[in-house]
Amino acid sequence: MPFAKSGNENFKTSTNGYSPNKFSFSDFANGILIVYQVCNIAQGPFVMRGDVFHRIGGLHNGFGRMALLEFFVRSKGELKIAKLSNCRWTHEIARVDRGTLEGSNDVTEYAAFGNKFNILRIVTNNRIEWTTCVSNWKLCPEKPYVKPTELSSVAAPICCGIVLFQMLKDITWALTQLGVDYRVIYGTLLGAVRSQTVIPWTCDVDIALTKADYGNSSTYSSIAELLRTKGSHYYLGISYMGMPRGHMLMAPYIEVDTTPFFDGPDDLEGNNLLFSSDIEEAIQDMLPVSSGWRERRYVDFYISPSVWLNGSALAVINNEQFVTLKDIDYELTNWYGKGYLQPAHRGEWFGCLD
Repeated sequence: MPFAKSGNENFKTSTNGYSPNKFSFSDFANGILIVYQVCNIAQGPFVMRGDVFHRIGGLHNGFGRMALLEFFVRSKGELKIAKLSNCRWTHEIARVDRGTLEGSNDVTEYAAFGNKFNILRIVTNNRIEWTTCVSNWKLCPEKPYVKPTELSSVAAPICCGIVLFQMLKDITWALTQLGVDYRVIYGTLLGAVRSQTVIPWTCDVDIALTKADYGNSSTYSSIAELLRTKGSHYYLGISYMGMPRGHMLMAPYIEVDTTPFFDGPDDLEGNNLLFSSDIEEAIQDMLPVSSGWRERRYVDFYISPSVWLNGSALAVINNEQFVTLKDIDYELTNWYGKGYLQPAHRGEWFGCLD
């Protein structure tokens, strides 16, 4: 049940085109009953007439995992396609498929899709995705994150600090599973000490590794492969400015049953819970979506001096524990001065700041 929402309050694009009508026919020669469903959008393999596919323009490069949705939105809901019940993606395609972006650290597909159609939010059966995250003083306070339960909050934009927290959880989980020693450092540790959260205006997560692990390319490929097994897609390795970094290859998202947002199976628009005045106000400045890599947030890896590995402590971020340095106050004072507990930005702030 995909549903794409424009950033313009006067324009809604519905891509929820599943028809409730099913049809079937029998292959008497082989004794097979084939069931198909008439629809105008699919999230899996589908069959349609070749001349119609080419008339619409086929699949465009540069949209990665958004290529199918971009095609369907471009078709303006006028398709009649067959979604066969016995048709499946191959294992290789199901594992990962970014098209021409495969293997790249350049996560351009969500910005390209959002800007082309003025779309910020995509609602499916079990999650809400955004083509970008938000970072400002109104929506993203510096305090521990609590997953929203109110439907109006669930449907609201996702703060970039929450995206960074997901990256931190994913990558430190993988490091622990692989037996790789790590320490959270710099701004990530500062946020843990000062407010027990990820600093909302920061651009990155900071993780230190041993010199051997830092310089071993298999460290990063192993992390990416392990995360892929649980459905999380990342690029990890040498990145911008020749530094090893981690980039999430997924849109900001929250997993949630979206049934309450729709008034029955025939509702393609969604009810007012998706379009409250607070949400409309929150998205006013989110377009155009930036394609800059810093605005998409990332993980920085550093070489850990031996003294950082001489003992450890636990840092609490959003009520979860992460391994950090033993002498926390000494290191934070060394990095940020004695007043490190005072936020660098007060009052109104916007975006990714140093």
